[in-house]
Amino acid sequence: LTVRDEEEAYDKIAEELGVKTLKLGYMPEKMHFQYVIIGTGYGKLRYECEDERVFFTQAKSNLRTSMAHSSDTNEKYEIWNAGLHINIKVCDESVKSEEWGYMAEFVYNGVYYYLSGIMEQNYFDEILKKIHF
Repeated sequence: LTVRDEEEAYDKIAEELGVKTLKLGYMPEKMHFQYVIIGTGYGKLRYECEDERVFFTQAKSNLRTSMAHSSDTNEKYEIWNAGLHINIKVCDESVKSEEWGYMAEFVYNGVYYYLSGIMEQNYFDEILKKIHF
């Protein structure tokens, strides 16, 4: 699917899911939108941050089990999103020497969200804190 920008990508995902979906309210300076993949009942936004991929997946929550995957991550901490009034559990995983990957998943208003990427922890945390409508 070709879209002109990130905002249009969010619109296409909302159209596919049939509900208003959440958006990233913060991105580190070196992070930018690449493209979106839309499938039956889900949308996956791809970003790039300092040559690393970042994904923000949104799906109908009944697809959650088929979208989930297993990994060697450990649940480490929670981030409070004041706008959504929820705690979001964060897992991390050592990917390369000195580099960490972070993952977070949650369900909000019947939509399953999954954010993953390799970046500094403070950037990942800030992204989670500022997810909004």
